[in-house]
Amino acid sequence: MNRSLEYTPHAWQRKNERCKTDILVDTLLCNFDRDIYLGRGRWAWSLSREWCRELQRLGMVSAAVAERLPSLALIVSEDGRVITVVRGTTEFGRYCERH
Repeated sequence: MNRSLEYTPHAWQRKNERCKTDILVDTLLCNFDRDIYLGRGRWAWSLSREWCRELQRLGMVSAAVAERLPSLALIVSEDGRVITVVRGTTEFGRYCERH
């Protein structure tokens, strides 16, 4: 697990509820290619489908991981704490609208 970031209790709960493995989260943290500023010191980190395919082609991730990564986003605070884990573009869009 990436030890450079802290998780809020809410983030751990969401990660576990949504069956997002440590491998998925670590891969995203190490390779994200999209970061969107959400305001109030929060960022959304995610991977594009194209970058996931490239990571798979380079042998850095398995096909199963590459398939699941584009539907994962982490919301991170300025101080480096993971606030929550969101899945899919629909949920991410709803999150952005609320915050």
